[in-house]
Amino acid sequence: MTLIDSCGAAAHRSASVARSLARLVATLLAAVMPAPALADAQALIATGDEALGHLERRDFAGLGRQICPGRRLGYSPYARNLTRLPVRWFDRGQVAGFATSTKAYFWGHYDGSGKKIVLTPSAYHDSFVLDRAYRTQGQRRLLEAESLRREPELKALWAAYPGVSLVSYRYPGTPQLGNKDARELILILEARASGACLRGVAHSEDTV
Repeated sequence: MTLIDSCGAAAHRSASVARSLARLVATLLAAVMPAPALADAQALIATGDEALGHLERRDFAGLGRQICPGRRLGYSPYARNLTRLPVRWFDRGQVAGFATSTKAYFWGHYDGSGKKIVLTPSAYHDSFVLDRAYRTQGQRRLLEAESLRREPELKALWAAYPGVSLVSYRYPGTPQLGNKDARELILILEARASGACLRGVAHSEDTV
């Protein structure tokens, strides 16, 4: 065998080994995160980020277009450690008109005082949706349906929206205040064959 033949055989073996390793890596990745599941997760995160963008810009017409067909959009001022989730429902047309609406709606009760939360849509979003710069200060987390079902602090949310997933944007708070100023924006999503869509906008904070 000549030197050229030897080099050619070595190159062939190296290419064969590389192909085998590539197949092995692809198999392992598929076992850990099947392609459809990965695509679903990416779609949910993208839908959550898109909804956050509409909220930040007060583009309620755009937000309304993300509402799941045949559904209304739910708003909840508190979401964690509840026996029952308070939800105020709005149809697509109502949501689209939030930017100019001067009507004060009942959204639930303030935790602690128990007083009624009666605010215009703009004021509610100031207090219970955009109370932090969640895109830059928040820690984004995806909870798909199976994981959300097992989340003990969100049992009431799961009961109100069975089968959903969520994207959470959590502001961790400041150590100087013992992180008592932590806040969380929760976008409740549904995965459908046509793509992910929006079911609810929830909020959480430490008020006790």
